[in-house]
Amino acid sequence: MIVKENQNIRQQIRQFILKEFPQANERSLGENETFLGSDIVDSLGIVKLMTFVETEFDITVEDEDLQPENFQSIASLSEFVKTKLAQK
Repeated sequence: MIVKENQNIRQQIRQFILKEFPQANERSLGENETFLGSDIVDSLGIVKLMTFVETEFDITVEDEDLQPENFQSIASLSEFVKTKLAQK
């Protein structure tokens, strides 16, 4: 069940990124590929990602959560969401 939930989180994040960031569609975006430094997501994109995960997963992203390691790839962002959900 947990594995399925993790896959679902990753899938939702991937779909959002592919929809909102056209550069991601031009590449074969892997789960661990960094999108922060690869011109896929910029600083405004981080705000979009933050708003998406807050809304989609009903979590709150605190100021201290805004670390590059939390928002650098699909894998890291899904792990961050999973951690925040476990804290609820």
